[in-house]
Amino acid sequence: MSTEPRDEGFTLIELLVVMIIIGILAAIAIPLYLNQRTNARDTAVKSDLRSVAAQEEGYYAGALNYGTFVQMQSAGISFNHLSSGVTITIAHLNGESYCLKGTQAQSPNTWYYDSQGGGLQPRGSADCTVTNSGPAGDSLSG
Repeated sequence: MSTEPRDEGFTLIELLVVMIIIGILAAIAIPLYLNQRTNARDTAVKSDLRSVAAQEEGYYAGALNYGTFVQMQSAGISFNHLSSGVTITIAHLNGESYCLKGTQAQSPNTWYYDSQGGGLQPRGSADCTVTNSGPAGDSLSG
């Protein structure tokens, strides 16, 4: 046995290996985190579209036609619950159906809700599948 004091610690190679492993983990985790933020924003848009659609149906029960946001607000329907950054637009409106368009300021996706086309349309839809005619209505932003 040696009686000389021995230097202890990590070598430069060991430190570099640990830094490379941390870099690889960060390269995997950061894109996943950013994707989850986009998913959360899209979920807010879809939730708001369903809520506005339910309010359109409630308005229809009393007025026997679908209305713009101004008409629904004048009938006492409140839209104070829209998520932050979400804009809902009545894309097409006629007496028997409506099409809602929803966007979020920080999301690249646009979502549609078609009252006669089965509700919420799949991602990537360019417009409502059935209700794709009629004048546009107004918009609301949260």
